[in-house]
Amino acid sequence: MLTRDTMQQQLKAYEDELPLFMRDYHLPGLSIAMTNRHEVLYATAYGARQLATNLPNTIETLHGIGSVSKSFTCLALLQLAEQGKLSLEDPIKHYLDVSVDKDAHAPIRLRHLMSHTSGIPDLGIALVSIGRYLSDSPGFSGKISDR
Repeated sequence: MLTRDTMQQQLKAYEDELPLFMRDYHLPGLSIAMTNRHEVLYATAYGARQLATNLPNTIETLHGIGSVSKSFTCLALLQLAEQGKLSLEDPIKHYLDVSVDKDAHAPIRLRHLMSHTSGIPDLGIALVSIGRYLSDSPGFSGKISDR
Protein backbone atom coordinates (compact mmCIF):
# COMPACT_ATOMS: atom_id res chain seq x y z
CA MET A 1 0.00 0.00 0.00
CA LEU A 2 1.17 3.50 -0.84
CA THR A 3 2.12 5.46 2.26
CA ARG A 4 1.54 9.12 2.93
CA ASP A 5 5.30 9.84 2.87
CA THR A 6 5.84 8.07 -0.45
CA MET A 7 2.87 9.85 -2.02
CA GLN A 8 4.02 13.25 -0.79
CA GLN A 9 7.55 12.69 -2.08
CA GLN A 10 6.29 11.68 -5.51
CA LEU A 11 3.87 14.59 -5.79
CA LYS A 12 6.35 17.20 -4.53
CA ALA A 13 8.28 16.57 -7.75
CA TYR A 14 5.28 17.84 -9.74
CA GLU A 15 4.47 20.90 -7.64
CA ASP A 16 6.79 23.21 -9.59
CA GLU A 17 5.19 22.09 -12.85
CA LEU A 18 1.55 22.60 -11.86
CA PRO A 19 1.50 26.42 -12.13
CA LEU A 20 3.04 26.10 -15.60
CA PHE A 21 0.39 23.52 -16.55
CA MET A 22 -2.34 25.86 -15.30
CA ARG A 23 -0.89 28.73 -17.34
CA ASP A 24 -0.56 26.65 -20.51
CA TYR A 25 -4.12 25.30 -20.28
CA HIS A 26 -5.71 28.51 -18.95
CA LEU A 27 -6.90 26.91 -15.71
CA PRO A 28 -7.88 29.45 -13.06
CA GLY A 29 -7.74 26.88 -10.29
CA LEU A 30 -6.62 23.32 -9.70
CA SER A 31 -7.09 20.96 -6.77
CA ILE A 32 -5.46 17.59 -6.23
CA ALA A 33 -6.29 14.95 -3.65
CA MET A 34 -4.88 11.46 -3.38
CA THR A 35 -6.40 8.88 -1.10
CA ASN A 36 -6.10 5.26 -0.19
CA ARG A 37 -9.04 3.33 1.16
CA HIS A 38 -8.73 4.90 4.59
CA GLU A 39 -7.45 8.46 4.45
CA VAL A 40 -6.43 11.47 2.41
CA LEU A 41 -2.73 11.04 1.72
CA TYR A 42 -2.14 14.31 -0.06
CA ALA A 43 -4.21 17.40 -0.83
CA THR A 44 -3.29 20.76 -2.27
CA ALA A 45 -4.95 23.58 -4.21
CA TYR A 46 -3.70 26.27 -6.57
CA GLY A 47 -5.09 29.41 -8.13
CA ALA A 48 -8.50 30.99 -7.77
CA ARG A 49 -11.91 29.48 -7.18
CA GLN A 50 -13.66 32.59 -8.50
CA LEU A 51 -12.05 34.86 -11.07
CA ALA A 52 -14.29 37.88 -10.52
CA THR A 53 -13.20 38.29 -6.89
CA ASN A 54 -9.95 36.30 -7.11
CA LEU A 55 -10.99 34.22 -4.11
CA PRO A 56 -8.33 31.57 -3.53
CA ASN A 57 -8.90 27.94 -4.31
CA THR A 58 -8.35 25.82 -1.17
CA ILE A 59 -8.50 22.13 -0.33
CA GLU A 60 -11.91 22.88 1.21
CA THR A 61 -13.29 24.42 -2.02
CA LEU A 62 -16.16 22.37 -3.42
CA HIS A 63 -15.91 21.76 -7.17
CA GLY A 64 -18.59 20.40 -9.44
CA ILE A 65 -17.23 17.31 -11.16
CA GLY A 66 -19.81 17.31 -13.94
CA SER A 67 -19.54 14.46 -16.41
CA VAL A 68 -16.57 12.91 -14.62
CA SER A 69 -19.14 11.28 -12.31
CA LYS A 70 -20.19 9.07 -15.22
CA SER A 71 -16.74 7.48 -15.30
CA PHE A 72 -16.85 6.73 -11.57
CA THR A 73 -20.38 5.33 -11.87
CA CYS A 74 -19.42 3.08 -14.79
CA LEU A 75 -16.37 1.81 -12.94
CA ALA A 76 -18.49 1.02 -9.88
CA LEU A 77 -21.10 -0.78 -12.00
CA LEU A 78 -18.42 -2.86 -13.72
CA GLN A 79 -16.87 -3.79 -10.38
CA LEU A 80 -20.26 -4.81 -8.97
CA ALA A 81 -21.00 -6.83 -12.11
CA GLU A 82 -17.60 -8.54 -11.84
CA GLN A 83 -18.44 -9.46 -8.24
CA GLY A 84 -21.79 -10.88 -9.35
CA LYS A 85 -23.78 -8.34 -7.33
CA LEU A 86 -25.64 -7.04 -10.39
CA SER A 87 -25.88 -7.52 -14.11
CA LEU A 88 -25.45 -4.81 -16.70
CA GLU A 89 -28.58 -6.30 -18.27
CA ASP A 90 -30.65 -5.47 -15.16
CA PRO A 91 -33.47 -2.99 -15.82
CA ILE A 92 -32.82 0.30 -14.04
CA LYS A 93 -36.21 -0.10 -12.33
CA HIS A 94 -34.54 -2.68 -10.08
CA TYR A 95 -32.43 0.10 -8.56
CA LEU A 96 -34.18 3.40 -9.23
CA ASP A 97 -37.76 4.47 -8.73
CA VAL A 98 -38.19 5.86 -12.22
CA SER A 99 -40.68 5.53 -15.01
CA VAL A 100 -38.59 6.41 -18.05
CA ASP A 101 -38.53 3.07 -19.85
CA LYS A 102 -38.60 3.40 -23.62
CA ASP A 103 -41.54 1.01 -23.74
CA ALA A 104 -42.77 -2.08 -21.93
CA HIS A 105 -40.94 -4.42 -24.32
CA ALA A 106 -37.53 -2.76 -24.10
CA PRO A 107 -36.72 -1.55 -20.59
CA ILE A 108 -33.76 0.73 -19.99
CA ARG A 109 -30.92 -1.39 -18.65
CA LEU A 110 -27.84 -0.42 -16.67
CA ARG A 111 -25.69 -0.85 -19.78
CA HIS A 112 -27.81 1.77 -21.58
CA LEU A 113 -26.93 4.36 -18.95
CA MET A 114 -23.23 3.56 -19.41
CA SER A 115 -23.28 4.14 -23.16
CA HIS A 116 -25.79 6.98 -23.62
CA THR A 117 -28.20 4.63 -25.40
CA SER A 118 -31.08 4.82 -22.93
CA GLY A 119 -33.14 7.28 -24.93
CA ILE A 120 -33.35 9.60 -21.91
CA PRO A 121 -32.85 13.14 -23.20
CA ASP A 122 -29.81 15.11 -22.11
CA LEU A 123 -30.16 18.03 -19.71
CA GLY A 124 -30.45 20.67 -22.42
CA ILE A 125 -33.32 18.87 -24.13
CA ALA A 126 -34.91 18.14 -20.76
CA LEU A 127 -34.82 21.84 -19.81
CA VAL A 128 -36.53 22.79 -23.07
CA SER A 129 -39.20 20.14 -22.47
CA ILE A 130 -39.71 21.29 -18.88
CA GLY A 131 -39.92 24.90 -20.07
CA ARG A 132 -42.57 24.02 -22.64
CA TYR A 133 -44.54 22.08 -20.04
CA LEU A 134 -44.31 24.86 -17.47
CA SER A 135 -45.19 27.60 -19.95
CA ASP A 136 -48.60 25.93 -20.28
CA SER A 137 -48.99 25.88 -16.49
CA PRO A 138 -50.90 28.64 -14.70
CA GLY A 139 -48.66 30.88 -12.61
CA PHE A 140 -45.44 30.03 -14.46
CA SER A 141 -43.07 33.03 -14.36
CA GLY A 142 -41.18 32.08 -17.52
CA LYS A 143 -37.99 31.25 -15.65
CA ILE A 144 -36.71 27.73 -15.02
CA SER A 145 -33.91 28.80 -12.71
CA ASP A 146 -32.97 31.86 -10.68
CA ARG A 147 -29.22 31.21 -11.10
